[in-house]
Order: sequence, then structure tokens, then C-alpha cells
Amino acid sequence: HIPYGTVAYRYNLMSAVFSAAAAALVCLITRHLTKSWLPAAASGLMAAFSAAVWDQATVAEAYAINGFFAALVVWLILRWSERRDRAGLFYAAAAFGFGLTNHMTMILYLPAFIYLVWAGNRRFPARGSLNGVVASACAPLLLYLYLPLRAASNPPYNWSNPRSLDGFINHVTGYVHRHAVVFTLTAAEFFERFWGTVYHYSRQFSVAGILVLWGLYGHGGKNKAFLRFTGLMVSADIVYTVFLNNVSMEVTTFCIPSIVIFAVWGGFGVQDLLRWAVRKSGDQTTQYLVVSAVALTVLAANYHVSDKSRNLIAYDFGMNILRTVDEDAVILADGDNVVLPLIYLLLVEDAKPGVTLY
Repeated sequence: HIPYGTVAYRYNLMSAVFSAAAAALVCLITRHLTKSWLPAAASGLMAAFSAAVWDQATVAEAYAINGFFAALVVWLILRWSERRDRAGLFYAAAAFGFGLTNHMTMILYLPAFIYLVWAGNRRFPARGSLNGVVASACAPLLLYLYLPLRAASNPPYNWSNPRSLDGFINHVTGYVHRHAVVFTLTAAEFFERFWGTVYHYSRQFSVAGILVLWGLYGHGGKNKAFLRFTGLMVSADIVYTVFLNNVSMEVTTFCIPSIVIFAVWGGFGVQDLLRWAVRKSGDQTTQYLVVSAVALTVLAANYHVSDKSRNLIAYDFGMNILRTVDEDAVILADGDNVVLPLIYLLLVEDAKPGVTLY
């Protein structure tokens, strides 16, 4: 419990913490691959200020935590491939399991993670280690048992009522979302959504995205395993965004795990840029100016979109509704944008105790 701000503010702050942690992991991943801290710092800052990561750092959603666990799994696998200790692989599997407790899309990244493990060892772990990996990945799923236990206490708001077996399975597997958004578009809409996803990727780093392309072009051949891994991550995000969802990308930000991986390739591009800058200037301090310029370029490009410090629309909208009704009123509402602010204000903030919401 943080004794500051509203509950909503603290949940938003949690997203900011996980987004910052994901950016720090991008820095560590890039340091592992480039063996240099300055390109690593640049890639971490590129990830932090990218449009998607920054957007999700300011809202109480699942995607910031999803990006964190994806980056954590990658870093732990790379660390394991260097040290060859079984415990490191178990830690990576546990991080994957914790990621599954946050968002089921982690399953889509499993082929990429398995490939990265295989590429780091050129063979799969022995049976004893494999059993430990499976156990480590499954152990965090026990956290799901909290759902029926908490639901049994009759909380004020009980999503999917996971007390029953059917309710539990529907909640864990996201039945409500799957039923509404999976494979619901036409072929033309799928095609349009695909190009929307491509555009979504292209605007993440502004002109600094050139460094990502340069990193892929200049270093992809030398780091083929990580290049193939990147392809698998991007493919997983495209499958989820295009085929398994129909929510507008103007409303919800997708592809964060693959975006943070693209930031790593940006680190490779920065590394080449730093070498060129030092060669031209003959001054090592030029490197710090280059890293600062890269970070500020991405920050400046995305600040006007990502700054939500004055965005009080949900709060004001809900409060304005409550101000217009009597103390013992019954409100009939529909749609997330109407219902959810009212649920928060009534059940969490206790804004108008006598009001009933249906």
C-alpha cells in the first residue's frame, strides 16, 4: 500500500514501474549482445519513450506487465545461455509462468522462447532439466487459485464469478474477449488491420526508427539466432493483433513485447552511429551527446500523445453522471466507457453511497 494518491493513481503508477523495469531489461539485453553500455542505455531509453510502452505506462492495463515479463524471460534465457546453469533456465521458465498469470498471450511467444533456448545451446535440456523447467513454469499458475477463493467472499464486483469450474475456466481463458473479438473480422478488415499494425510499428521511435532498421541490416547477419527470434516475436504479435483481436489500436496498444525487442536492434544501430561519431569528431564525449540526442528524439516525438497528466475524462465523466442523480438513484448503464468509471467511483471511491448501478 502506497499512502499517496487514489487507488486509480496507484494502479497507473504500477504500470509505470513495470514499463520502466522493462526498459531496464532492454538495456541489459542490449548490453549482453553488444558488450557496450552506451548503446544499451540508448536502447533502454528508446524502449521507455516508444509510443506503445509509454502509452501503457500511464494506464492501469495488462500490457505494461506483459512487456516486462517478456523482456525478463529473454534476458534470463540469454543469461542462462552464457552461464549454462540449470537454475537460470528455471528462473526463465518461472518468469514465463508469472507472465501467463497476467496475460494469456504469453503462450504465443512460447515458440520464440523455445527457439532462443535451443539457439543458445544447440540442443534442448536433458529430461531432468526439462522436468524442472515445466514445474517452474507451472508453479506460478497456482496464483489463479486466488480467484475462486476471493470470489467465494462475495466481493462487490465479481467478474465471471470464478467460484464455479465453468466460471473459473471462462475467466482464466478470457472467454468474454475470445467470444467477442477472435476471428470476427472479414478478409478485407484483416488486411486493413495488418497494415494498421505495420504503421503501428513504424511510428514507435519516430526518425530514430532508422537505427532499428540499420541494426537489423548491419547486424542481423552476425546475430542470426536473435534475428530469427525477433521474427517469431513479431509474428506472434501480428497474429494476436490482426486475427485474435478487433479492438481499435487507437484505443488499446498492442505489440509491446516485439517493440521492446526492436529497441534492442536500435541499440545495435546506435553502436554503429557512436563509432562513426567518434571517428569523425575524434572526441569520446561525442558519444554521450549522440545517446542523448537519440533519446530526446523519441521522447519529443511521443510526448504530446503519451502525456496524460491532465487526462481526467473518465473521472469527470463518471462524477458528472453521479452529480445529476438523486442520492438513492438507480443508474442503468451499458458499455465499458460508461460502466467502468461508475463502478470505480461507487465501489472504490464511495463517491455516492446510495446510488445503485445496473
